[in-house]
Amino acid sequence: MTVSDQLIRILYEMNTRPLPEEVRQEARICILDELGAMYGGAMQLSDRMKRFLDFQPDVPNGATVVGAGGRKASMEHAALWGGICGHVFDIDDGNRFCNLHSGSAVIPAVLAVCEVRDLPFDALIRGTVIGFEAAARVALCVQPSHRMHGFHASGTCGTVGAALGAAAALGMTEQEMKDCLSAGVAAASGLLEMQENVSNLKPYNLGHAAMNGITAVSMVLAGFRGPVDPLGGKRGFLPSLSDEYTTEWLEKEPNGHYLIQDSYHKSYAACRHCHAAIDSTLVLRTENRIEDPEAIEQVTIRIYAQGAHGHDHKDCPGVVSAKMSVPFAVCLSLVKGAAGIPDYTEETIRDPRVLQLLARTDVEVNDGMTALVPKKRPAEVILRLKDGRVLNCRTDVARGEPELPLTRDAFIRKFRDLMVYGGKTAAQADMLCTRILEDDASVRTLMNELN
Repeated sequence: MTVSDQLIRILYEMNTRPLPEEVRQEARICILDELGAMYGGAMQLSDRMKRFLDFQPDVPNGATVVGAGGRKASMEHAALWGGICGHVFDIDDGNRFCNLHSGSAVIPAVLAVCEVRDLPFDALIRGTVIGFEAAARVALCVQPSHRMHGFHASGTCGTVGAALGAAAALGMTEQEMKDCLSAGVAAASGLLEMQENVSNLKPYNLGHAAMNGITAVSMVLAGFRGPVDPLGGKRGFLPSLSDEYTTEWLEKEPNGHYLIQDSYHKSYAACRHCHAAIDSTLVLRTENRIEDPEAIEQVTIRIYAQGAHGHDHKDCPGVVSAKMSVPFAVCLSLVKGAAGIPDYTEETIRDPRVLQLLARTDVEVNDGMTALVPKKRPAEVILRLKDGRVLNCRTDVARGEPELPLTRDAFIRKFRDLMVYGGKTAAQADMLCTRILEDDASVRTLMNELN
């Protein structure tokens, strides 16, 4: 068996046996978290979405474009916009062990397939679990080399996850799943350069992954076959997209643990590398009642190497660039006392209070912290005040990681806030929340109620 065969055998067997209840519940949480992000993101991108849909034919029997007032589109285009909207606020789930956002790549693809095929909620749960597993396993094989070459794993490995998640929801055979892997690998793409300076194309990496996952399934249903070893072959995914890779995660039995259980969930609308620093900053601000940024003479942020690389910039010409900046996140949190969706705006990236504090902020790479990654991703914030005091706070594990999970109430509040931002009432949001977390209606019913 090739390593591709071994991965597919593991995923196929996962999909054909009962899922543990705790895994099913984590899948429901991930679906809730992603749908909230998609709906809120759709409001943020409503003008762009309208212009896109105006260019496309209406598809009455297609999939729901979340947040578009009930408009239907092809499965591929519904998934595209789901992925884009789900990631635009940078509030979606992730996995620190493989530098990957699975939800915005996998869930929009599985949602679209399940809605059009009128599949039960169980199919959505299974597709989500298998899609997360596939994306994470492939990412674990190629990281960190993959990232260092500029590839965005949420786009590349996310495409693999979207294809195999959709295949799992459809109950495809083992051979069909392998061919979906091949088509997904062939379509995999995504560059980290899309998050730099004025670009706002980073979410497109996720939407593109969701769209291409469905296209991969369509190719297999049309009768296309893939190579013997799309992952490990001489010119396969692993050797082509990384200098150093392992095949361990393509062969490793799950032993009762599913990688969806390693997902983190965000409290702040910023890159995950910013979150430990934000946690530390808010503790210092609250405990010491620091409300005037002029009282701060100097800010020092100590962080691991990967948290600094590509995230230590202080010049933020756009909101996306600001969301990727650790020093901006810290200064924003000191000025506003928050780092949520309403706090990252065109106005705040030009706020003189934030900019003046940024000029007094330094980022230091700490080798001891770097050695702890990925088990921990620490950050320490040190404030030197003009009254002579020096305050510091270190956070090793950001809030929302599996070791420090958000409460059920926190998930419900986050979902409600995003849905209300998108135009729903609080009562409608609560009804949908109950449907996602507790009911087993068809996905088509859920999507009809969502819009």
